[in-house]
Amino acid sequence: MKKTLDRQTVYIDFVLQWQRLGSFSAVQFAPRGTGFVATYAGQTARGLVLARSSDFWQYRLHLARFPIEMVVCYRHDTILPVTVVEIETGNHYRPHEYPSQFTSYEDAYQARTRAGRLTIVGGLLCGVQRAYDLVADLPESTRRKYENSAHDFQKRRRGRQLASTQTS
Repeated sequence: MKKTLDRQTVYIDFVLQWQRLGSFSAVQFAPRGTGFVATYAGQTARGLVLARSSDFWQYRLHLARFPIEMVVCYRHDTILPVTVVEIETGNHYRPHEYPSQFTSYEDAYQARTRAGRLTIVGGLLCGVQRAYDLVADLPESTRRKYENSAHDFQKRRRGRQLASTQTS
């Protein structure tokens, strides 16, 4: 039995449910991969479907040649510099907005979970001052773990990158 969702399963779910998610008036799906171009809240946006919003950092999409404006994911678990639509709850998140389980970086730190850590690291990568302030007040060994994690996401990984298509 499969325990986690993969991108393709979430993509198929989005293909079937995009109309019920609201704010989408049209979606054009890419012939390959999990990319799409959508009319969202009256504007055209290029996006990608991911299993978790933290995959944005894992796949280094912030370093992509053609940046994306939107992420559709099954579960939102970090802060992103783009609009996020969560399929699990149907929530829409603005750039730099906390996942639903947290109301601040302090809550994320106190949770001591993977999602909490990724929320703080996402804040660091987005350049949010409150995330930097929280990390600066932590013990040095903990502070370095967060800083090193954010630094690792700033480096490209070996191999072919996840493609984000260019709109014409």
